[in-house]
This record gives sequence, structure tokens and C-alpha cells, in this order.
Amino acid sequence: MQTCTAIMYGPKQFAEVKNFIDGVEKYLIDHNVDDINKLRGITLPQIITWDKVDREHKAISKVDPAKCIGCGMCPSWCFYDAIKITEDGGKKKSSIDPNKCDGCGLCAALCPKDAIKMEGPVPVYLGDFN
Repeated sequence: MQTCTAIMYGPKQFAEVKNFIDGVEKYLIDHNVDDINKLRGITLPQIITWDKVDREHKAISKVDPAKCIGCGMCPSWCFYDAIKITEDGGKKKSSIDPNKCDGCGLCAALCPKDAIKMEGPVPVYLGDFN
């Protein structure tokens, strides 16, 4: 899921590959799976056609100013030009335009300080990216 973008724009760059491999190995151990091939196709039943995607209950990204360090990486990740760096009390912070945000979650997944969360009318789970 958006691994190439994480490598290109994320703060860890190619270290993301090691994080991915370490995460898969940890998952296999934690879930007592002795062969990665046993996971093949397990999520296929969750894939739906575009006409069945819930676009009514849209989640959007929201910045927690207390956590945001204004690093400036998230605007380069956003394909919708929804994120800008602004001044907040003399400090640089990310600001997200909810009218432009498509809710893809990439900024929330890559934020090095976990300062961006997805919020919407239904629960949003993106996974543990730390």
C-alpha cells in the first residue's frame, strides 16, 4: 500500500523496506503463521468494485497542532494540494483544507510525529505505521 511513495517522500526513505519486512516477520510470529504463503489471497474477499465503495462517509485528515513540528514533508505527499505549511503562534504547522482532502490517508500514514489522524463519521483504521 503506497510503499513507493513512502520510500520516495517519507523520512525513512529506503529504510521503509526494512520496516516493511520487519513488520511482516513480526506479524507472522505474533499470529503463529509459519509460512508467508498462507497469507496469499486472504484479503481478496474484502476487495470490492468501485461502484460499491462507500464515498458517502468520507474521512478527512486532521492535524494535531500539539504534535506537528512543521517539518514540511506532508505537502509533498498530498496529491490533492490540500496541505499547506502555515504559521501558528510563530511556529510552522501543517494545515489541511478539508474541502480539498480526498481522505486517502497517505499523510497520516507517513507523518513522522503521528500528528495527522483520519477523522470521519465512521471509524477509520489505517494500521500501525510506527
